[in-house]
Amino acid sequence: MPRKKKITLTRSTGVALEIPVIEYLDRLVNNGKARDRSAVLNIVIRDHAKQRGEVLPSAKIENHQTQFNLKT
Repeated sequence: MPRKKKITLTRSTGVALEIPVIEYLDRLVNNGKARDRSAVLNIVIRDHAKQRGEVLPSAKIENHQTQFNLKT
């Protein structure tokens, strides 16, 4: 039985990163320590928000089904 594909709510932002930051992100990805650049940035932003007392909701669509009236 095939596994159900996880759907997430995302949007490309087109942010400009400094070359050393991009190189660092790419090293994390190439060394297998991160899935991709976006994953690292999402983790950093979530941690930043948490330190300031705010919890950001998951982007997994299953958690937003009721809110957006979506079906998987």
